[in-house]
Amino acid sequence: MDFTKKSVRIGTITTILAIVANFLPAIYVSIAYDAMPELSVLLALWGILAATYFFSWVVQPISFFPALGTAGTYMSFVAGSIGDIRIPAITMAQKASGTEAATPKGDVMAVIGVAASVVVSFLMVTLFTFI
Repeated sequence: MDFTKKSVRIGTITTILAIVANFLPAIYVSIAYDAMPELSVLLALWGILAATYFFSWVVQPISFFPALGTAGTYMSFVAGSIGDIRIPAITMAQKASGTEAATPKGDVMAVIGVAASVVVSFLMVTLFTFI
């Protein structure tokens, strides 16, 4: 299996797990404290979010994919801060290695850049949380 197929398989699994994990606190609160909002309230909130973020849900994956590649896209959309942190990190990784975006070597450097930025972001947030 080539790199892209493995990336799609692993990325799909981890993205689904991340989506489920995002709902766990709400499910816990609704079960433990019997505090489930009405369906109409949930749908109204979803409608507000959809109206607010619809264009970014469509435009961002299309515009960022050429730079991120397949694996970098999965990692970035789970980690967040794509335009602020991930794109500059992959740009620097590709520049330092002399590779170009949208090439197989560029995709590998994008993954390394995104992974490094995720690790650094996690360590910095953890450090400053304890401070």
